[in-house]
Amino acid sequence: MASSQNVFGKVVTALGAVFAMCVITPVDADVGNVRSLFRDCISPMGSADAALCLGYISGLADAIGGARVFFPGSSVSYGEMVAVFIGWASRHPEMADKPRSAGVLWALVERWPCRR
Repeated sequence: MASSQNVFGKVVTALGAVFAMCVITPVDADVGNVRSLFRDCISPMGSADAALCLGYISGLADAIGGARVFFPGSSVSYGEMVAVFIGWASRHPEMADKPRSAGVLWALVERWPCRR
């Protein structure tokens, strides 16, 4: 069993990484935000844009999943995570200019909050 300090350290590390991504502003204002990732995610299945979406969300989910910020369970696919992000982004157009990493995190935490 992990100590509470170890879990706290993981959460702080994950949130610090998200914060760092939030303060970095891309040169092109429409690259790296929720809007651009949403566009990629609603692209036709099999397209390069759809693959980028799936790769980004699965990579971020794997990277922050160990910090127990969200808990989707073992039977959730990356495709379901993409669908959760699409639904979240559709319901939150006011977040379109926020960093895509923060949008994915907010969507996953909203859908599968860690109750520990």
